[in-house]
Amino acid sequence: MANPLVSVIVPAYNSERYIWRCLRSIQQQTYKNWECIIVLAPSKDKTEEEINTVTLDRRFKLFKEETKTNCATGRNIGYKASKGEYVYFNDSDDWLEPACLETMVNELESNPALSWCVSYQMTHWDNRTYIINLTPGTHHNIGGIGGVLFRKDCLEQIRAKSGHLFNEKLNHTDDGDLILRARHYQHKMIPTVLSNYQWNYEGLTANTHWAEQEWYLIKMLVHRGAWDLLPGNIMNFCIILINETFHTDLVKIKKEMFKQ
Repeated sequence: MANPLVSVIVPAYNSERYIWRCLRSIQQQTYKNWECIIVLAPSKDKTEEEINTVTLDRRFKLFKEETKTNCATGRNIGYKASKGEYVYFNDSDDWLEPACLETMVNELESNPALSWCVSYQMTHWDNRTYIINLTPGTHHNIGGIGGVLFRKDCLEQIRAKSGHLFNEKLNHTDDGDLILRARHYQHKMIPTVLSNYQWNYEGLTANTHWAEQEWYLIKMLVHRGAWDLLPGNIMNFCIILINETFHTDLVKIKKEMFKQ
């Protein structure tokens, strides 16, 4: 297919500050054959008003949840409504570079054996930025679905084997759970920044205690039989525990030692 449809799925909840930037970045893609499925949970701010400023473009489709659920449910709703051959999940506070979809579609179209591809992501944290350049599912942080374009048939295979795509019993790290299943399919890293991750102090990650997050990850690794990733995650848990307990930075100390 020369010009396949891409479904971009955006769950939204209390996203007034960021949702316009997210949706405009999708609208301004150099690749034009896309649909954007927004799944809006009942919000306490003006998220819906911000969404309405761009949804005159008929490529945007708005679905409203009657009650607040979680990210996994919103993503599943969006996925079930999607019609694209390719699927990209994007959080409402993150945004895409203009050539994101075009570059990733070209990669998968040129390499039929690939089930998904991922690009570098630029992380924005306060006034700092740094690049995430590790393939998710291959390092001690597991990673998630940010910056990933999936073939839909890959996601369908994953859903058929597991009985679900995103596990709605997980309040967070449902994207990491998906990556642990998707990592067994052939994939490729595109060494270019094509998307942006916004550290949001009002978001779920920022408001979930680090120990709960790490414990979730370790339980998930055991459940998914990802024994090769378990040692790195346990080590990461220990490093964070020591840093939090003694208010130090072991990684920084180690780097300083090797400079001598």
